[in-house]
Amino acid sequence: MSPASLLAVLAVVLLPGAGATLAAFRPGTLRIETAVALCFGLGYAAAALTATVLAIADVIGRASFAAALAAVTIALWAAAFRWRSPRAHVRALAAEWRSCRWTVAPGLAGLTVFALEKLRLEPASFMSNEAAWRYWGDGTEILQAGGVPGSTLQWGLHIPTTVSKVVLNSFEAGVISVAPHGVLPTITAMVWLGGVGLFAALLALGRALGLRALSVGVPALVLAVPVAAPINSEFTQDANVYRVETLGRMAAACAAVIAIGIVRGRLGLREAAVAGVLLGAAAGTHLIPVVVFGIFLVSYIAAALVAGRDRRRRLGRIARAGGVTAVITLVIWLAALGASGGDLGFQRARGSGGYPGFPVTLDPTKSFEVIKRTHPKGRRTGWAIPPARVGEVALTSVFEDLQITTPRRDYAALLLLALASAYAAWRRRRTLGPVIFASWATGLTLAALGLYFSHRYRTFVPATFGPRRLFEYGILFAAIAGVAALSAIARTAVAAAARGRRHGLRRAGAAAVAVAAVALAGFTAPPGVSADEAAGLRVMSAVERTVPCNARILVNVRTAGSFEVLARRISVDEGMAPYLRPTVLRRVLPIVLGAHRFFRDPIGNRAFIENQHVDVVVAVAGARVGGRAMLKRGRRGVLDDVPWLRPLLVNREVAIYATPSLARPVESCYKAT
Repeated sequence: MSPASLLAVLAVVLLPGAGATLAAFRPGTLRIETAVALCFGLGYAAAALTATVLAIADVIGRASFAAALAAVTIALWAAAFRWRSPRAHVRALAAEWRSCRWTVAPGLAGLTVFALEKLRLEPASFMSNEAAWRYWGDGTEILQAGGVPGSTLQWGLHIPTTVSKVVLNSFEAGVISVAPHGVLPTITAMVWLGGVGLFAALLALGRALGLRALSVGVPALVLAVPVAAPINSEFTQDANVYRVETLGRMAAACAAVIAIGIVRGRLGLREAAVAGVLLGAAAGTHLIPVVVFGIFLVSYIAAALVAGRDRRRRLGRIARAGGVTAVITLVIWLAALGASGGDLGFQRARGSGGYPGFPVTLDPTKSFEVIKRTHPKGRRTGWAIPPARVGEVALTSVFEDLQITTPRRDYAALLLLALASAYAAWRRRRTLGPVIFASWATGLTLAALGLYFSHRYRTFVPATFGPRRLFEYGILFAAIAGVAALSAIARTAVAAAARGRRHGLRRAGAAAVAVAAVALAGFTAPPGVSADEAAGLRVMSAVERTVPCNARILVNVRTAGSFEVLARRISVDEGMAPYLRPTVLRRVLPIVLGAHRFFRDPIGNRAFIENQHVDVVVAVAGARVGGRAMLKRGRRGVLDDVPWLRPLLVNREVAIYATPSLARPVESCYKAT
């Protein structure tokens, strides 16, 4: 990892984040874990929203972003000194450390070791990732255009720009403009930021929920899961690659921490406004975490009101705070979407009537996913996935990465978790009861949403929305429920001990938790670089050196944006899959299917090359380039027999051929920043 790139990214986020945290909260209202988490969350929100304003105004660039962010940072720190006293904050945090060091130490130890371990991230390992390159390409295009462009060049076509993640893409543009060492070091620093920031946010969430010294168990079980462990490690894998949802999870989790403080009476309307800013930035980054944490918060509030006293007064206070948060969230999110123009990227995909513009028996979204020349037939009625299978997948998603079968141990583990949760909810009804209820209610709600999508839609992508996008959150709420149950059991055991031994037992327990957290965080190393991933970087370098910068290329691997970002070339079969954009899908799907046909029979499909104005054909073998191979079996040798393809470069990893159109004059050149 490049130290300069990491320092640049941290300066962009943590400097305004620290100022915003000190300015927004009164001394004594912040726990140590919360202060650390909000430096990441509020820093991301401040930098991302600043970049979004510049992008919408069509003035984003290196000088403008640096100047605007510096002004925002200075304003936040000035507010912190004018409204609050940073020295008072430091004294309050120091007092908390002195009084609760055995509660705080395990979490800080786990966070520190996790952050150090993430410094071992290898940029080349990202070559196995697909969608990340598209989002980074969108950020690059915003910087190149100086604002949000009206259209983007994907699949060899000019299509409307997608703005559903405009806050994220603008933040990427700002970071790219000031980062010193190019694409891969900057992305690596962003991965570190997202992973460590999410660990801090989940740690603060556990502490806010009352899990005390065991709070570190939530991020440890979610983000530091060994491969051999019998629980889902998808969050752990996400923390090792550039997955934009990680930043959305970080911001949404920070907002949840504030919301829980409001429910418990520690915070008020001012802090509710801060939560709204965080959720607005999170919604413009990735909407799913906002929805998931929103379900959790609603469930927690309902359970806390039932379990507590003075319900009417508390309900009024929470309702006022919730209204402030909701209004600010919607204003930020809708303003960003509306002012940026472009396309939301998720238009209507019909339920039982098939996909708009295609026969009811055809599923174009599945044709995008699998390697087939023809469309698979869809179903007109019934469930896309049987309800029992949806339930099995929801359960298995807690314990397995691949939801293929449901072992008996999964049912046994679920039963054990349910019994432990029931015991904890009975023993600690007011303190931990709402936590356990909200965790189970959220998991069941996500399963119900999976059932709804399976019944409502016939096409592959929306019908499988639950298993693909929602059920992975099951491990998070299972971890919260499990740690809450363990906390209740530990407290009961300590309370049953002799009075003189209780203090020693608490210290011993905290030390054991710290050792376990450090072990998990320290021994769950980021993945190394495989030979295929290293070969992928060499392929990108070869394409960049060999292919003219204005040439249109066709690759035997369908990618989302890696050739645009790394090789700085435009691939005809590269772009974000427009599953929920019917008008775009009707234009793109013929290109995808035509590319399939060409690589199966290049001589018989020369018309596709001519119609798409392809200048260069690239055949990749034995290398990962951020995408999926067109065909299950490589057919690179077939291209050698095509008389009108002229070899430009051939080696073990890539073969590059020129078509007759390559000789045309140079018209333009893509310039990367």
